[in-house]
Amino acid sequence: MKNIPANSHIQGDYVFPLFGYYLKNQWGWSDVFTTYFLLRDNTDKEQLSKGLSEIAQNGIDFYKLNQAKVILQPLKDIHLEKVSAKFDNSVSESKSLVVVFASISLIILVLSCINFANLFVSTSFIRARSIGIRKSQGATKWALIRDFYLETAYYVLTAIIIGIALTYFTLPVFNQFVNSGIEIDFTSPIFYIYIIVLFVFTTLLAGSFPAVYMTKFNIIETLSGKFRGKRVSLLQKSLIIIQFSVSIILLTVVVFIYKQIDFMVSHDKGFNTEHIITVNDRDKFGENFESFRTEMMQETSIIDVTKKNSLPTNWVQGWGFSLPDNLEVLYNAEVCRIKPNYFDFFDMKIIEGENPLYLDTADSLRICVINESAVKVFGLTAPVVGKIIVPNGDVPRSMTIAGVVKDAQTRSFHSPVDPQVYIKLGSKWTGPIFFKIKGDPERALNKIEQKWKAEIPLVPFEYLYMDTIYHDLYKADTNSGKVLLFAMFITIIITVAGLFAMAYYSTQRRIKEIGLRKVNGATTSDLIKLLNQNFIIWVLTAFVIACPISYFALNKWLDDYMIRTSLDWWIFALIGLLAVMIALITVSYQTWKVATMNPVIALKND
Repeated sequence: MKNIPANSHIQGDYVFPLFGYYLKNQWGWSDVFTTYFLLRDNTDKEQLSKGLSEIAQNGIDFYKLNQAKVILQPLKDIHLEKVSAKFDNSVSESKSLVVVFASISLIILVLSCINFANLFVSTSFIRARSIGIRKSQGATKWALIRDFYLETAYYVLTAIIIGIALTYFTLPVFNQFVNSGIEIDFTSPIFYIYIIVLFVFTTLLAGSFPAVYMTKFNIIETLSGKFRGKRVSLLQKSLIIIQFSVSIILLTVVVFIYKQIDFMVSHDKGFNTEHIITVNDRDKFGENFESFRTEMMQETSIIDVTKKNSLPTNWVQGWGFSLPDNLEVLYNAEVCRIKPNYFDFFDMKIIEGENPLYLDTADSLRICVINESAVKVFGLTAPVVGKIIVPNGDVPRSMTIAGVVKDAQTRSFHSPVDPQVYIKLGSKWTGPIFFKIKGDPERALNKIEQKWKAEIPLVPFEYLYMDTIYHDLYKADTNSGKVLLFAMFITIIITVAGLFAMAYYSTQRRIKEIGLRKVNGATTSDLIKLLNQNFIIWVLTAFVIACPISYFALNKWLDDYMIRTSLDWWIFALIGLLAVMIALITVSYQTWKVATMNPVIALKND
């Protein structure tokens, strides 16, 4: 069959029918398979969900005791809506994040239009005479406005063609950079409708202000050569302030996104993930665990070896637990099957009782260890050790708690720590094998690979580093940061270009004023200070506007995490200082050039 598209909810490398072993499984592997319903038109989805819930509750006691409900989700919503199923494997993103990215792209387009208008106006000294000549020869205001729109349309059309070409060639690099699969569909009518709307919108937005502004020039001033432009309008000042506000907001958000990611990755998770390699067991590899562990540890670079029924990041088995005095209430908890040395291997601390899994009789005695979250969920009071918990209300299978382990953030900090019950991993269970490495990892990998090839030579050897697995938990956050980083750089470049145009416009119209000041004794430093102060005021105003917006947005974004970095005031101050420095560097050349020019040249026409 053809490869399944990357944006499909259904993913896989091979397909086989559901019969035989899977059909006979008593649990039906209900948390592994996804069920799809093709509904008739006008189906009452709420009534259907109610009926499916009744079927599930009648079929599984755990569902009945917990009054579990089956919730249907439209397949078209699954990528951008919050998935309710705990074990769903769909690739989903935040809808609000998509809206944010779309809004940022629109903001960048608007900023570009603002810059185009500012650049157009900044060349009004050059265009003024030609406009005056055309007016003197009978050109109407509407004819001039039409020509300005046509010129703008030419620029916009050229920019769209270049933009599509750049997008086509750079999209593969972008997709690889942010781990996405975006494509341009040149056969889609929607694509061309979008281009037409973009063309009309941009032309009107970018061309309106220059067209109206420059057709108001006085004929006598423009033809006499005395035209020096008009005073910088409130609208122009506001546009520069808006540009810098957006740039500062994006810069602040990007800085704190990376600060939060670094904070989560380096934060104490309650267990150690450094210098640990994991390899999935299969066939005879790792079959006799104790002898396998002894053999592996003969290599001095391998400190220890342990095993679990899944990666710490995955939930593969959950049971409902009740207390002996109330079997009607079940509390859902993750069941972790581990080798006895698992806690020591990952530096997980036993805070009450002891680790009983080293006992040969741990299975027959039905002894377990639970984490702090399980203590809270089960409603247990101290002392916890010695208390009984009943899996799925089945009294003969009751377990005795022999120890409590400190909570470990085995999944991302987006979610709270799940209640966990640890029991001994039997010989029949498969799962990943973990190797703790010291010194040269290549030596350890060579030893593991040699054993792998000796046992299963036809299967490629694959391994993962645990710290890489935990970095990947925040891949969506990192990709969001990368996209915003791109947007930030583009916005800053646009803002700097707009500020440069405004500086040129502002200084050119004040040349004679500067000449008069120099004749009357003003120094170069006085003039640079005079010319720069307005720009500094605009940037500081933008900073005052951007700070509360950034703070509010970041606070709301950080609400999604169980732990959050601090919004340090000094970072805001540093970003404000950086914005001022960017503004000064941008305008200083223009202001220095005007401040140091010969006053005779500035005043010769008067």
